[in-house]
Amino acid sequence: MKRTLRLPVVALLVIGVSAGPAARADQSQPGSAKDGKLTPGRPAVPTFGGAGVPGCPRSGLNDLLPLEVGRAAKAAGRPAPEMSGALCAIADTFANWKEPAPPRDAVIAFVSEWFGLPVAARQVLVGTLPSDKEEAIAENLAGNIMGFAKRALNPRYGAVMVLLPRADRFAQRESRVVVVLEDHVLTIDPPFPRRLDLGQSAVLSGRLHGATDPRIAISEVGGQVVSPEQAPGDAFKANVSCGTRPGAIWVQVSGVHEGQRRVVASIEVACGKDLPSSVPLEPPKVAIEGPDQERQVLQRINAERGLSGLAPLAWDDAVAGVAKGISEKMSDPARAGTATAPEDIRAALEKAGAASSLLAVNPAQGVTIDQAQERLLSSPTHRANMLNAELTTAGVGATTVAGKDGTTATYLAEVFVKLVPKVDTSDIRAKLAALIAERRVDAKMPPLKTDPVLQSAAQKYADELAAAHGNLPEARDDEIIAQVKKAFKGTVTMLSGASTTPLEYAKQPKMIAAGPDALGVGVAQGDHPTLGRNTFFVVILRGTRR
Repeated sequence: MKRTLRLPVVALLVIGVSAGPAARADQSQPGSAKDGKLTPGRPAVPTFGGAGVPGCPRSGLNDLLPLEVGRAAKAAGRPAPEMSGALCAIADTFANWKEPAPPRDAVIAFVSEWFGLPVAARQVLVGTLPSDKEEAIAENLAGNIMGFAKRALNPRYGAVMVLLPRADRFAQRESRVVVVLEDHVLTIDPPFPRRLDLGQSAVLSGRLHGATDPRIAISEVGGQVVSPEQAPGDAFKANVSCGTRPGAIWVQVSGVHEGQRRVVASIEVACGKDLPSSVPLEPPKVAIEGPDQERQVLQRINAERGLSGLAPLAWDDAVAGVAKGISEKMSDPARAGTATAPEDIRAALEKAGAASSLLAVNPAQGVTIDQAQERLLSSPTHRANMLNAELTTAGVGATTVAGKDGTTATYLAEVFVKLVPKVDTSDIRAKLAALIAERRVDAKMPPLKTDPVLQSAAQKYADELAAAHGNLPEARDDEIIAQVKKAFKGTVTMLSGASTTPLEYAKQPKMIAAGPDALGVGVAQGDHPTLGRNTFFVVILRGTRR
């Protein structure tokens, strides 16, 4: 009975790379692990889909493997997967892999892009076999390759075999085998540079395989997302420009397969900066108090915001509680479909006392919280949420569940909101009165005198309006205004409302209208069901003394 090689499997994720000339194809140049980082042995390919990709080294295994794969494919009635030089180079990079765990997604993606693949290798299988017989190993590997081919649209593979030294002269000879598998779902042609200078631009074009109706989303260095229109079919084309600020540009390509739109590739283009020459073997650690992974996620987001010159987002426990509820829904198949419904999230924020006029949500799933976050970082639309300059506050929630087969899945939810901070409202009140005076001067209208009675009533009204969350009972409204009218003749006019930008009230036409000559301004802060926490409640009264 034929034995099938059982090796660890690592899933897809896309990260960034380095550049350099191509290496000779007939030499083994495995990567080296040092100081917690992996550095590929071969120089990198400078373009996506470009020339200079190394070929598969000549070896007994690589001569035999296509024959065995061809036989297995014929027996299965399927086309034979192709051997890829870039995948052989990736396999060769992991030929000396000695870590107890398989390479993490970010490491696989880094090495994939190092050799010019716009879509990271889907699986990297690393194992030790108790044999040095290339014929038997090739037959064994062909079964693994064809097993992957059944689930792929355009399967390709690469492999290397390394003989291990015997423990003693009587020990059985063993071989380390590395197999790399890819679903070739996208071609870039002509080659596209993985690095652009400041002010430089290049055209990204190519074709989808097995999908149609391509869409492209480009996340620029500052987080702005542009989506160039695409022609019908399977071809795509977009201009990618590097601005004046160094950083990373992310390009996401999606297409429709079997009626569903799916992300095909997310590639990183270095803008005005060098490409990395190595990748951490473990995810980056952020020094914070306690082992709180969710706060670490926000630390990573704030690090990205810092690179774009943006202020950090503040952590909020109430928002984090809403994010936790979303992640729990995501992990429950019965509720997953409604987990990110905007109306439900807004209701939950309002109930938690964190209602906001601006809301963004990033959901993701991965084996670990780190993997889920890396997927969000490589998505232009989710990255744009993280880099939105109008947002002020965030909360992160994660839920990890174990499957019956022992595997785990982590559901991550990031909730971003705009919450107004608590400020000195007397300062806002003075600035608003000054702006009203300036507008009247510009309009050549006589000035308004600040009246202590109107001022006191306006502030009292604003305080009570804030305490009532903007819903002051009509009877109390009438009572406050009735007390004011005793000292004034004619009509006392009032302008009131809730806003996150209270100084805008100075622009109201009523502020430069003819009429009463006395003024009172009140400003208070309180929670509003729509505008959120610390919303400004403004009341402006005008009247003429008796």
